[in-house]
Amino acid sequence: MDTNSPEAAVPQDESAAPHIVKPEPMTVEATIRDHVKTVAAQASAKAKDTAAQGLNTAGEMLENVAATVADSAATIEERFGKPYGDYARKAADTVSGAAANVRGRDIDVAGVAAAVGFALTRLFRIGGDDERDG
Repeated sequence: MDTNSPEAAVPQDESAAPHIVKPEPMTVEATIRDHVKTVAAQASAKAKDTAAQGLNTAGEMLENVAATVADSAATIEERFGKPYGDYARKAADTVSGAAANVRGRDIDVAGVAAAVGFALTRLFRIGGDDERDG
């Protein structure tokens, strides 16, 4: 048989022909499911990125609070006494440590940082209310 003839391109034995599996067409539900998975993955990545930026910002804010309290410690000591000045310095150190922890945290533990921030806010709010009442 001539190798250039059209018959040479067609295998004589069908079992020798490569078996081609045609993929089944995707259903509408499968297409939508795949699209939803893709969008969900993108949204999750964006949310984690945004949360990471938020943690860095929160860490910076806590560090600013710590610096303000530390700067005020001398004034607090003058007005209220040494124990209160020492307490302010200790609080500033604690908040500064919390700031470092917030910046170094994984996104999955961000809830803990939020709880600490809430507790600190309540602590300072209670202290501020006492001063205004007196």
